[in-house]
Amino acid sequence: MALFLPMIYKETVQQGYDIPAFWYNGKCVKTNTDLRTPTRGPGEPGGAYIIETILERIAHQLGADPNAIRDLNLLPANAEELKIQSTGGHPITNFTIPKMWEEAKQRADLDKRAAAVKEFNANNRWRKRGVAISPVKYHVQVSRKAAMVNLYADGSVVIHHTCNEMGQGLNTKAIQAASHFLCKEVNVKDGIDLKHFRIADSDGYVLPNGFFTGGSTSSEGTVLAIQRACGILAERLGAVSKTWKDNQAEQNKDKSDFKPEQPTWTQLTAFATDKMDCSATYCTLSDRSEDPIPYHNYGAAVNEVEIDVLTGEVELLHTEIVYDCGKSLNPNIDIGQAEGAFMMGVGHMFHEEADIYDEKTGELHSIGTWEYKPPLAREVPQQLNIKLIPNDGFTKGVGGSKSVGEPPLVLAIGAAMAVRQAVTSARSDMGMKEFAEMAAPMLPSVIANAAGTKIENLTLA
Repeated sequence: MALFLPMIYKETVQQGYDIPAFWYNGKCVKTNTDLRTPTRGPGEPGGAYIIETILERIAHQLGADPNAIRDLNLLPANAEELKIQSTGGHPITNFTIPKMWEEAKQRADLDKRAAAVKEFNANNRWRKRGVAISPVKYHVQVSRKAAMVNLYADGSVVIHHTCNEMGQGLNTKAIQAASHFLCKEVNVKDGIDLKHFRIADSDGYVLPNGFFTGGSTSSEGTVLAIQRACGILAERLGAVSKTWKDNQAEQNKDKSDFKPEQPTWTQLTAFATDKMDCSATYCTLSDRSEDPIPYHNYGAAVNEVEIDVLTGEVELLHTEIVYDCGKSLNPNIDIGQAEGAFMMGVGHMFHEEADIYDEKTGELHSIGTWEYKPPLAREVPQQLNIKLIPNDGFTKGVGGSKSVGEPPLVLAIGAAMAVRQAVTSARSDMGMKEFAEMAAPMLPSVIANAAGTKIENLTLA
């Protein structure tokens, strides 16, 4: 991970912004802190936090609205036509952030909301609000995924793959993909009932050398491998189906009115067991140019927050997310993934501080929920709206789909920027003119201190 993160920072520090003069030098250094174990989007929130803080600092220096500075520095809609590359050196294609940026502003009524925030802050000393819009540009690439699809005489279709279902809906998409592809490519009477499909447990003896489940593309990569394996079976079944119909015609040749019909699925699989290999395997490889990954994921979000200046408590009032999922493999799953990713980002930005040690022994104290605070139900925005935009222009992905597991996490950075704006209003009331330097996670103590809260402010008169 130490070698991976500098590369990720180089790509993600850009997000959706135009940075024509960019130089980056990432170095690995030894520290006296414990090793981290990232679980979602490693390096991405940090890279986004850097560029968003830079833009906020520019706005502060100019006395300008940070959201207006973001507007001015957004990459152009014709980035692909201009052959603009990301700071990581990847072509920016099918760039949909400007479209979603405007839609997010319109859905959140950003101008009206910003005016209401300004009025609220003018009328309240110890409660402050902030609102910010932010983008996500998240690069993904293929990693090795394998699938085996086996057919049985009773019509069962058993799917093996090399990834792990962990609640992200991978197995649901896998069954969807197999059933859809076989129904489309194999002509059988009355189609194929979903009850015939099931997922087998992952087993390295069946499919060896499986790669990790991660990088947001495990569902897509697995679906791709399943589709290709089903394609092999469909080709074999086509020949077997012809043989079945020929046999039926031969057996009924004395019937002048006989018209051969397509076999049912169970008839075809029972007939096929001794006439073809009923198992097919496919593995996606990183050097296969025809595999439809890598690409960039895009999204935009408006976040409105309210802070308690005295305690540093944060409340998310409204979050409006617009996300480009291409032609989603399963919108219900993908919206749930976007919700979960965003909330993990909220935890990353506001709660999850791990560095609580015993100064003498080095023992980590934050090993339970008394000291370590993951986001809970109260941290969910009062109103959280997510829209997946239609994007028929995306020609990569699997069936035109795009990944969703990790990218929306980065949109929680916008909530942190909204908190900084609320803090800035509190600092202004205190007569503090310097830029609000705030480290993440923005714990209540960090927010209260940055807002300039003093002991005397906590004393009842």
